[in-house]
Amino acid sequence: MKGVLGPDDEEGKAEITAEFERIKGAIKLRLRNGVEYPFLDNSMRDLVKILDENTIRRGGPPGQEVRPKIDGKPSIRHPGATQKMIDDLEEKLDVELPDDYIEFLKISNGMEGIWNGYFRQRFLAPCADVKNSPLKIDDEPPLLFSLIPYTELPNSFNPIWPRLNLGSCVMLNIEGRGDFLWLVNGEMMKKARKRLVRKWEEMAEGKEKKWVERVVGDLFGGMEELVEQGEDEEGWGVVYWDRAGLPVEVWGSFREWIEGLCVESEFPDIFEERREESAIGARED
Repeated sequence: MKGVLGPDDEEGKAEITAEFERIKGAIKLRLRNGVEYPFLDNSMRDLVKILDENTIRRGGPPGQEVRPKIDGKPSIRHPGATQKMIDDLEEKLDVELPDDYIEFLKISNGMEGIWNGYFRQRFLAPCADVKNSPLKIDDEPPLLFSLIPYTELPNSFNPIWPRLNLGSCVMLNIEGRGDFLWLVNGEMMKKARKRLVRKWEEMAEGKEKKWVERVVGDLFGGMEELVEQGEDEEGWGVVYWDRAGLPVEVWGSFREWIEGLCVESEFPDIFEERREESAIGARED
């Protein structure tokens, strides 16, 4: 029976183990948070398909027509990257890229503008155009690496967030599109998590501390999970920012960012369905 239930080589076993741990974590979060994480059970290929179909269905403003084609149909996907392309990219960047991002590249080597719930945005570069981030962004002040937007936190909770060190980032977006998407190394993520946890531990028990715990639960699965993640120096995070003056948005992994986009791209449809259900219910009453 050896090899029947899965590959018996070490690389194959490692992939199966990693997927098992991901699914176990998804079940744990689903039991705690329910539909807060509707795409935890989906594979990366499923997530790419969801983003593709939602974007194609929504189209976008003039000038944002979908150009690439997959199997003769309009698509925001590209053919998957080869292992050589990925090896060359890691050599060029002098880093070992996270597994979830590599998995994405093998499915789609970059993506055209993804529908974000309102318009097309977030253009992901193919391997050939992914690069180390410049040390600074021209004419922009330093960005704070805040794991949670200040608008979601009580006024009394004000950790001293580290500044985003662009020298430790890999830029994943297509340059010149107006927004920025970075992979950020685990050292930067660990520093920010430690500052968040330390500030939370200093808070007095009460309503505002529970408020912080609830937000951390929504974004990271819970304070316990955040502490555990804080010990991982290998885990890459993802930062998204645009020049519209919005605070940076941070995710614990590339996959989490993709899941968040799936939620955003589904939102208008869910909203329309609920509005229609409400209208039907009103008519029946």
